[in-house]
Amino acid sequence: MSEKFQIVGSLLRPKGLLDYKNQIQVRDDITYPFYEDFEGYQATETQAIQEVIKKQIDHHISIISDGEFSKSLWHLDFVWGLKGVRRFLATQGYLFRDTDAAQEYETRRDIGLTFTEKLSGKNHHFIEIYKENKKSESWCRQDENSYFDYRGVEKALVQNPYDGTNDK
Repeated sequence: MSEKFQIVGSLLRPKGLLDYKNQIQVRDDITYPFYEDFEGYQATETQAIQEVIKKQIDHHISIISDGEFSKSLWHLDFVWGLKGVRRFLATQGYLFRDTDAAQEYETRRDIGLTFTEKLSGKNHHFIEIYKENKKSESWCRQDENSYFDYRGVEKALVQNPYDGTNDK
């Protein structure tokens, strides 16, 4: 495994997953992580994550990323996963003016958030994704007789350095 290379940031999403993400970004009547709002979304996301992890392992990358396939923007998804937060579509995007101020451009309507109660990270979605990927053997199997040592996966999926203290 290479210790010199690491995937950082979002990878291009497969078309099936991208179709769901495009639907999510224009709706504010849905609840994070959106699995109950879109039939087949969770299975599509899980399959895409497992495939991108396997590709990284096949290319001998030791610090594995989920490609951020389970996220839109890391910081927003993290906050949406907290208890006490509700997401909504803003009424307008950010406005930019041409250098001569003759024309104005608006970005996509961004997604905002509001606080509805005391914040809590209990049962956060990021942890559930980590657990799902760690228990899956489909991506960590190297061949019939051996398995990839997936301790490195913990670094990227949880976005926290692995120190080996929680091994069982």
